[in-house]
Amino acid sequence: QALKATTPPRSMLEVRRLQLDQGALQTALPLSLLEEIWRHLSASRRSIAELFSFCSVSELKIQQAVSELLRTEHLSLIPAPTPSLNLTPHE
Repeated sequence: QALKATTPPRSMLEVRRLQLDQGALQTALPLSLLEEIWRHLSASRRSIAELFSFCSVSELKIQQAVSELLRTEHLSLIPAPTPSLNLTPHE
């Protein structure tokens, strides 16, 4: 739950670095998972929820991989837009 709080599933992710720097990564997660997420996000911005449908591992592993890529500044988190309220008076 703590991972979901720091990276809400609807928030968009985008790539910050041109290449995946394996030397900066300090995780026991499979490099293949990190590379797969990197490839999907290199193609276009996506939410974590979208990554759940692309990757064939648990949501927890995806959350952990995204957290590591955010920590090492490979990715940026773009907050999900909040719904705007229409505050115009009714006539």
